[in-house]
Amino acid sequence: MESAGVNYEEETARCELFLKNYMDPNTNDLKYAKILQSIANRETRRLIVELDDVEDFFDQGDHAAPKFISNIESNTKRYLALFASAASAALPKPNKTDLESDIFDVLASHRAQHGGGGEGQAGV
Repeated sequence: MESAGVNYEEETARCELFLKNYMDPNTNDLKYAKILQSIANRETRRLIVELDDVEDFFDQGDHAAPKFISNIESNTKRYLALFASAASAALPKPNKTDLESDIFDVLASHRAQHGGGGEGQAGV
């Protein structure tokens, strides 16, 4: 998928790279990987990405992508979707076993029992 010289598949890959590898300079933790694990464990529901962190990550070094920040600033709505897609792809498996079922689990279970989500069903 490409538009106006921007390859959105590559941009999504950059988002995922950032989410998996950004190291918080204050704590030396993988900041967003840790948040994604909390989401997978249902301890939190939101992922807030700080543009300053993205800029720090892509400003220099092995991951240098000088236009990435300006692309985000000029097309924020699209990049929100790209980061959401990247977060879904980077979401780890829960590392806790005592998770309570929520509505999403019920819907996923129901879809799995009834053929995977309704693709190709007439009248739906």
